[in-house]
Amino acid sequence: MKQNAVRIWEYPIPVVGISFNVKSNEEIPSDDIVCEREPENPKDPNAIAVFVLFDGQRKKIGYLAKQFAMSIHDRDLPIQGRITWRAPKLGIMIAI
Repeated sequence: MKQNAVRIWEYPIPVVGISFNVKSNEEIPSDDIVCEREPENPKDPNAIAVFVLFDGQRKKIGYLAKQFAMSIHDRDLPIQGRITWRAPKLGIMIAI
């Protein structure tokens, strides 16, 4: 997996669709994430899924919003990043 030395997006990016995958922040056990294309996604073949990495496992937590996914569609993925902000409920921002 590619470890990015230079961030590909200057500002934190919101993760969308979180509530479809987790019910609370407690279900997200780590701040380490990886973003991967999901070409088999029936709603958007350009979708980029966000997975949290923990204990040698990974769990999908959501997606990059469409405008961000389109902006980095030509980048070399998968790419690792970090959760940089968590809302009291289920809002998350990441850095990649």
